[in-house]
Amino acid sequence: MKNFNRDISLTEVADLIFMTRTSFCRFFLDRTKRTFSDFLIDFRINHAKKLLKETDKKISNISDLCGFNNLSFFNKKFKEKLEETPKNYRKSNGIY
Repeated sequence: MKNFNRDISLTEVADLIFMTRTSFCRFFLDRTKRTFSDFLIDFRINHAKKLLKETDKKISNISDLCGFNNLSFFNKKFKEKLEETPKNYRKSNGIY
């Protein structure tokens, strides 16, 4: 959780707990009912929601701070999860 904002590979996470990538993916899916990638994206988006509400940082900066290396990917995933863009989310929920 401390490193959610940097690039995290499946191999790196699996190595931390002495598993293969395949075993880790299976293990994670069995326990959480979702993929590690989906979990990480949700975690990042939840942090982005907080920043959108509580700061006046640019959306591109928030995307970077939350570990998204690509603004268009951030916008796409945000809209998939919340059915609105980060800009509209900020307008309807933020103070900025």
